[in-house]
Amino acid sequence: MTSMMQVVEQTLREEEISYKPLPHDPHSLGIRFQGVQGEWLSVVIVREEIQEVVFYSVAPHSVPTERRADVAEFLMRANYGLAIGNFEMDFDDGEVRFRTGLDVENDRLSPALLKSLMYSNWVTLDRYLPGLEAVIAGQVSPANAVEQAEQAEQADEE
Repeated sequence: MTSMMQVVEQTLREEEISYKPLPHDPHSLGIRFQGVQGEWLSVVIVREEIQEVVFYSVAPHSVPTERRADVAEFLMRANYGLAIGNFEMDFDDGEVRFRTGLDVENDRLSPALLKSLMYSNWVTLDRYLPGLEAVIAGQVSPANAVEQAEQAEQADEE
């Protein structure tokens, strides 16, 4: 039987996505991803024992202490409209990341499911990244930044 990690690694190779095992966690792989709006680190964590795969994309900039309340508002407003995945922020160090995950207990991880997990994650962070950076810089209100990101998404769909 193919392990979940084998499925992940094979899918990444087939998609020609470079990855590296993370030294601090043998169940995690790191990926440098270049989106339209920026570049960031993504991490895929495979939890074979509980049949879960979690995919994180870490925003390229940490949030300064004085901007964390506004960024938290931005992230919560963004999360409210998201059907898949969610934004998180570590209030201690200001790291922002977007998380998608799958529970495949009583099923199996397939390349199609993994690709959906990864690409939806990347597209979402890429969509909201300009707004996140504008809120970090104090250039726009959290509400306006989310509205702009969602209007851009609607324009792309038309």
